[in-house]
Amino acid sequence: MCKFLFCFSLMFLFSLEVAVGENHCEKAHSENKGGLIIQIDPKILHNADLEQVVKKGEGRFDSALAMNVHCERFPMLREKISSVIGRPLTFYKQWNPEGEAHITVIAPVEYYDFLRGSDPQHPILTMNQIGSIASKSEMQKAKFEILSMGSGKMLLKGKMEETFFIIVKSESLLKIRRTIHEAFVQNGGKPEAWNPEKYYPHITVGFTLRDLHEADGVIKDVHNSSDSRFIVKIEE
Repeated sequence: MCKFLFCFSLMFLFSLEVAVGENHCEKAHSENKGGLIIQIDPKILHNADLEQVVKKGEGRFDSALAMNVHCERFPMLREKISSVIGRPLTFYKQWNPEGEAHITVIAPVEYYDFLRGSDPQHPILTMNQIGSIASKSEMQKAKFEILSMGSGKMLLKGKMEETFFIIVKSESLLKIRRTIHEAFVQNGGKPEAWNPEKYYPHITVGFTLRDLHEADGVIKDVHNSSDSRFIVKIEE
């Protein structure tokens, strides 16, 4: 009887270990499943050698503040994404026809609709003042974390178009926005007129037709736009 119980116990333990092992293998296999790995040059995290971007203009889309980031390998990134979606990607060329990359800190519509105020002849804040705040805050040294690859879609001219971007998180850039908000209020702006916390930092990689924005229904954060077709990793 003792022999029988001993053998039964061994068989039970063995079957339990096999089951656990199989579940572990299945879990590991599922975790290894995923999209195309996109290797990111670690240089993208170190941008103190680049000039910050301060754009000025009269139109609604002419003024902006952005952190300039390294993008030497972005053509390769676009090729990899194109290999998955089966379509070529283009990129934003208005700031540099040969290509550039940036993290917008103050979007054009944020300045035109809120920070400038209703009287363009007597703005609450000028882009020079905003640029000065960024310089004093050493914006080009700002730390940020890469979270994932994101994408957004929209039907344009009867065809589904896409935009692709690297979703990031940066407390440093958020602090600069808060400082700009403080200056805005000190100069007479209403505190509730502009919310510095509403911020979706990202780096646009490319798009099939044009970039898509919040006005197009694309919220560029992990919750709304993370794209499982791609896995972003910083090269070691």
